[in-house]
Amino acid sequence: MSTSAKLSELQSTRLAAELSTLDKAVLEMVMAQEPPTRIFESLCLKIENLFDGLLCSVLLLDHDGVTLRNGASPSLPKAYTDAINGIRIGPRVGSCGTAAYRGQPIVVIDIASDPLWDQYRQLALQHGLRACWSMPIASRSGEVLGTFACYYREPRTPDSDHLLVIDRAVNLARMTVEHSSTKSNLEAAEHRYKNLVERLPAITYIAEVGVAGRWHYVSPQIDSMLGYTPEQWMSDPSLWMNSIHEDDRDAALAAEKKVQETHDLYKAEYRMRSRNGQ
Repeated sequence: MSTSAKLSELQSTRLAAELSTLDKAVLEMVMAQEPPTRIFESLCLKIENLFDGLLCSVLLLDHDGVTLRNGASPSLPKAYTDAINGIRIGPRVGSCGTAAYRGQPIVVIDIASDPLWDQYRQLALQHGLRACWSMPIASRSGEVLGTFACYYREPRTPDSDHLLVIDRAVNLARMTVEHSSTKSNLEAAEHRYKNLVERLPAITYIAEVGVAGRWHYVSPQIDSMLGYTPEQWMSDPSLWMNSIHEDDRDAALAAEKKVQETHDLYKAEYRMRSRNGQ
């Protein structure tokens, strides 16, 4: 094997190891539910460390489907990122705006001469940016979520290592966006559910089965109906059984025992005493 071939193989092995480390770091941040902006910033910085002079950014597409917002651009000039924050995508809107519009990678080797940069050429050049390769971040269904971009301060063509790393970065960015979206949708659904149950003329609760089962949630109506705050009630599991009318406790206990044995849905009716004895 020639010296150049050995060097190439060594570089490929090192790059594979770097990408494996990158995957692990980003996945750990996602699982730890770090804010997406922090994950994107870490992703950009780690990619930049693989190539001398590389500058990275993540832009996210608004819900309107046409506006790009800054997700992370830790090494780009702030004046530049502020100027492009909020741009509307289109067929000739630099690299990122065009990539998001077409849903295709856009590789601009020299910003100074590429017609896609006509509207933003002077802005980029005054900040020393000459090359920009932008890849759309797309969901599994093909919906464009944003872009991942690589900049250089001199005209530059991506090589095979660049393409490999960019592909990995785009996949990690997609996973981060989708995980954040899923979390946001779940939180919104929980908020809607909470608003609904807290308007009902009844106490709604979530608790573990059993006399000493832990309480996870009880609606605020418990205060007006039984005289306990939700915090007081959830901190003492014995309050539930102690508040059941003494003549009805056997029926409540039988219902609890049945559900523990059969795991079936059940309905039980019993009276409860409020904090003042009513």
